[in-house]
Amino acid sequence: MKQLFLRNFVAWVCSGVLCAAADTVYVRMSVPHWPRGPELFLQSLALWAPAALFALPFANLLARTLIKSWLARHGSLEASGFGPQALRIQCMLFCTSAPVLAHTVLDRHTGVGQNIQALFTFGPWLELALSLALWGTLLAACVPLLARLGARAAAGLILLPALVIGMFLPWEDSELDLGPQAEGPNVLLMIWDTTRSDHLEPYGYTRETTPHLADLAQRARVFAEARSTSIFTFTSHLSMLSGRYPAATGARLLNTNADPKRAPAVAYEFAQAGYRTGGFVGTGVLSARTGIQRGFQHWDDQVDPMVCETRLWKLVHDVQSILAKSSLADRLRFLHANGLPHWFQDFQRPGEEVLNRALAWIEEDDTRPWFCVINLYDVHWPYTPGSASRERFERPYAGPMDGYLFRSNSYPEGYEPQAADRGHIVDLYDAELSELDEHVDRFLGRLHLERGDTALVLTSDHGEAFGEKGQWEHDDIGEPQVRIPMLVLEPGSPSQPELLGAAIERSVSGVDVAKTLLGLAGLEDNHGRAGFNLAAELPPLERGVLIEDRDHLDPEDVRLAYYREGWKLLSLAKGQEGRGSEALVQLFHLESDPDCERDLATESPQMLEQLSGELEQMRAAWAAGDRNVEGDREGNSAALDGLGYTGDD
Repeated sequence: MKQLFLRNFVAWVCSGVLCAAADTVYVRMSVPHWPRGPELFLQSLALWAPAALFALPFANLLARTLIKSWLARHGSLEASGFGPQALRIQCMLFCTSAPVLAHTVLDRHTGVGQNIQALFTFGPWLELALSLALWGTLLAACVPLLARLGARAAAGLILLPALVIGMFLPWEDSELDLGPQAEGPNVLLMIWDTTRSDHLEPYGYTRETTPHLADLAQRARVFAEARSTSIFTFTSHLSMLSGRYPAATGARLLNTNADPKRAPAVAYEFAQAGYRTGGFVGTGVLSARTGIQRGFQHWDDQVDPMVCETRLWKLVHDVQSILAKSSLADRLRFLHANGLPHWFQDFQRPGEEVLNRALAWIEEDDTRPWFCVINLYDVHWPYTPGSASRERFERPYAGPMDGYLFRSNSYPEGYEPQAADRGHIVDLYDAELSELDEHVDRFLGRLHLERGDTALVLTSDHGEAFGEKGQWEHDDIGEPQVRIPMLVLEPGSPSQPELLGAAIERSVSGVDVAKTLLGLAGLEDNHGRAGFNLAAELPPLERGVLIEDRDHLDPEDVRLAYYREGWKLLSLAKGQEGRGSEALVQLFHLESDPDCERDLATESPQMLEQLSGELEQMRAAWAAGDRNVEGDREGNSAALDGLGYTGDD
């Protein structure tokens, strides 16, 4: 009995350590910019150890079956090459790793929104069968070698290399090459994710949500008519960092990949000019695996523990997500926490942590100027402010709504939100804005903006709806969902001080950000980007700006909004790429109808025709990008599901 226990123990340790080491290498190769060291391996080992223990009885059963089968055919084990310990280790490795290998193979054939249609075809299962057969054959080929070595030598042959690999390999990749040291100012792009401008004090909001931002606005250009390029975090950020409209970049919800040819990264131009470049994000939607980090010397996107990038955790993630939607979820509440798929992984992190990491990088002993991008995800769903800010902003409320909205465990099925519910959610959102305002003020205080050596662009990727016209969050292109802040603070003495503080009534867009960043640093735009340098020029009054919403699970669901001189043209279509005779076209005059309640399409046919023509002409050069629907196979599917981008759970 003691010998059997020892054999099982050795097999368990060997399989757990080897699988953990292999998974660690996979993660390090997938995210080479993450910090190196033993932390990831130790986390991975803590996850693989119970998995190997769970596989132990199946491994023993498989080993006994193989031995009985050989004995039945040959009557003796002498010529088999089997050694009890070697065979047990081989079976343990196979039974421990097979479920993860199977999940890895099948997961390649799933897409955003938990799309599993491909799994109903023959191809994925044939690939799975071949993969398992090949893996089993490779392991079986090692059995005679391990048997000849003996139990202790075999264990050492597995454990020692696995420990070295898991703790140290592969080595860190080389850093981005930088040009000669630049002489320009520091440049900061700060994005308050999911922030609608009309809830900020510089934009006339009467509640004291952002007093520090209001003070900053007195020294900055404040653009009153700023709008996002889309209503999805990834595509909007990509537009800001490339100076391209979403369809021109080719990115969308179903394709969260940054194509460097279609979306030239402004960070490269900063790096080539001698800037050190860093990005710090609060959401998994902006992970480096999407390619959005190109041009950045340092990209900090670790929003969850490192172990959440392992293949085993991805299996755990999907199993839990499936169980959370089963009948077990009602009995085991921990399986599904208010719409978030895990108690351990939520694909986001607090803004204070993001700012602290950015500040540590900025304050490194390096004399070069820096270009820094910071994404702060605090006011995105769910709305869960701290107790202090809740006390300041939360009014008495006795309804069923909480900050998790319709995905909350306590949300009554079939309940229709009332005015009081909307007011409660607004209170929570405003409280989160207040907290973010304080965190940002402390961070900017450490930068000493009064010295005049740092330029700042502060904006958002999209807004948020709170029940206006029946809309919530940011799944459409209503005004609350697309109106964003846009503040530009020049370094040193402002070129036009008369423009500071007062609202500038010109149409601007997220597509202007890239040129503005380059202009603040005194750099040239080498890629013919769209937009204007808002630090040096004001767009003409007759300028038209565009919003492209292509970020839906149905690739033919394309929604466009075109703005010019107070008019809004809205084009909603399926199957027409946002245009054509089947499109639903609406026309609104925002000055007289800011909530877009009255469609003037039939009353103003000439304006409708004129704006429609301008919309077609603007998009003609890149509209084919709307057909790029290859799907997200390797990127952010889990993060998009977990953050509610693919629909309520």
